[in-house]
Amino acid sequence: MRPNLIDQHDLKFLEVDLAQVSALQKPPNKIKMYAAARFITPAARSALVSTSKTYLRPLSSAVITSSPAQSQQTTSTSLALLPARSFQTSAVSRDIDSAAKFIGAGAATVGVAGSGAGIGTVFGSLIIGYARNPSLKQQLFSYAILGFALSEAMAYLGAGARGLNEVVVFLSRDKPRSSVLLWKVTLGLNHFVSNTRCTLTYLKLHSPGLVPPKNQAMGAYKYMQELFRKKQSDVMRFLLRIRCWQYRQLTKMHRAPRPTRPDKARRLGYKAKQGFAIFRIRIRRGGRKRPVPKGCTYGKPKSHGVNQLKPTRNLQAMAEERCGRRCGGLRVLNSYWVAQDSTYKYFEVILIDPSHKAIRRDAKVNWICGAVHKHREMRGKTSAGRKSRGLGKGHRYTQTIGGSRRACWLRRNSLQLRRKR
Repeated sequence: MRPNLIDQHDLKFLEVDLAQVSALQKPPNKIKMYAAARFITPAARSALVSTSKTYLRPLSSAVITSSPAQSQQTTSTSLALLPARSFQTSAVSRDIDSAAKFIGAGAATVGVAGSGAGIGTVFGSLIIGYARNPSLKQQLFSYAILGFALSEAMAYLGAGARGLNEVVVFLSRDKPRSSVLLWKVTLGLNHFVSNTRCTLTYLKLHSPGLVPPKNQAMGAYKYMQELFRKKQSDVMRFLLRIRCWQYRQLTKMHRAPRPTRPDKARRLGYKAKQGFAIFRIRIRRGGRKRPVPKGCTYGKPKSHGVNQLKPTRNLQAMAEERCGRRCGGLRVLNSYWVAQDSTYKYFEVILIDPSHKAIRRDAKVNWICGAVHKHREMRGKTSAGRKSRGLGKGHRYTQTIGGSRRACWLRRNSLQLRRKR
């Protein structure tokens, strides 16, 4: 049974039986979808129904100029679902930027990558228009945009989502240059903004029986991780540049109120509980000049170098050591990169108070309270320290088999003979 959100006389729906669709274990041969015929331009109304998909022909620069008024019953029901934000019933010709602002903060925070992108709304929630440029599509369908889109859509469609389970967006396997939008169409299409290079490829109806397993669903931290991997995107370039400016105004080492990258901090062992602290520190980039007075190194010409020398430890390990010296009563757990500019690299170091009762009573963390873990960052015991020592598992770390590079070299260059042989 479909929720009565829109008056049946205002919209023309194709027949669909959600009970039969949800009972199927595999997609049926033909899945029919709702078509808000009066809200869509004639160019988009011509639909070609084929096996298990409904194609919509490319939308040219046709923009809806007028929209029929909804019934009073529909408006009151929709307003009951959307108490926080009123929606607009009259469609107006808008460009991409104003359309993003119209959708709301969930979409405007991420924005739309480049031109040729189309945006529509289902009473305030996000419909994504599909660009035919593959590189543009990769930016448009980044995991962050999908995450904000899903959260925004579920916030507006949650109360009336009885017939369908959830909103899912993913790339199509049928065509490499096409995309699929699985959405709740019970509310109907209200606005759509498009231009000549935008194509709405096709839509599918999604039922509870076709929802992917929950173990394949991505959590919030996974979206943040994928967002941070695209550092060359417009969003991340702007965000990192603003953060670098903020960090330059602060002291070279200070305590942060919360981790800048909570997904990364949690993967490294951070917990938002008493006894954990985050310190942000900056390290000057570049090599390590040999500390000799007036450049006099003495000895052989081989050791006369002063300037073009590189430190054995990486900058992240040096950041951990400086934090460990400043906070002598705390234990360094791990660290991660947050930003960098032409002069500095900025790291956030996770420190733990070994004398705090919340730490000592936690069986998963109290291992660090042992005296053997004092200043573990000074002895190369953290991840950054082990990386600079060349330790690891696999065929790429054979140079340190035996504990260290020196132990490995000594074992391979020594002749060991038994006394009685």
